[in-house]
Amino acid sequence: MTHQLDIFAAAPPPRQRAKYGASPQWQRVLDYLERHGSITQQEAKDSLSCARLAARILDLKRVGYRITAQMVEVPARWTRTATVARYYYEGRGDV
Repeated sequence: MTHQLDIFAAAPPPRQRAKYGASPQWQRVLDYLERHGSITQQEAKDSLSCARLAARILDLKRVGYRITAQMVEVPARWTRTATVARYYYEGRGDV
């Protein structure tokens, strides 16, 4: 499925995409959400090399994608658990 994002959505210029041979981060995040239904920052970092998931979620919301967040507890390295946002994909809404 191909998606278009408006100009203000922080996609890198075409020259940068060609240089690195990768799709824009917002596209990778959207594809992941469509396949898996939800994502956390750690999943975005490990699977998509996306260090600023909240910014990419905001880009997608601005152009009409319905994404909600819920705070969830996950295992942590130094403490028993940590609370993080899990973003859920709810489809394309009307802009």
